[in-house]
Amino acid sequence: MSGAPRVLIVGNGDGNVRSLWKRHLGEKGFDVRHVTDSEAAIARLRDEPFAVVVIDLVFERGSAFAVSDYANFRHPGTPLIFVNSDDFLADGVIFSLCSNACMIIPARTAPPDVAAIVAHYARKTRAA
Repeated sequence: MSGAPRVLIVGNGDGNVRSLWKRHLGEKGFDVRHVTDSEAAIARLRDEPFAVVVIDLVFERGSAFAVSDYANFRHPGTPLIFVNSDDFLADGVIFSLCSNACMIIPARTAPPDVAAIVAHYARKTRAA
């Protein structure tokens, strides 16, 4: 992967929060794309590699698991950071359901913390 590491954010959640995440990641030198449904996420994953994918567990149109499965098929080394807005799958079962899951974070995670987490996993991906 050349140039700025690319990050894909998938989900609608609170648009202001996702915008803040995108801005903070951009300030850290990431090339960030944001889509709101699984169809658009899969289209992005089909066309380009990403260093990290940040994905809401629940969103309005589509399935986080469809995106996870496609990412694992198309880009098996790409880490997925799942975002959880409630207690859905809060028991850690996500790690047995999605082999490319590396972390699950609360939706209320502060933007600088999200940027640090993404940077950590992006470094690991680039070093591989």
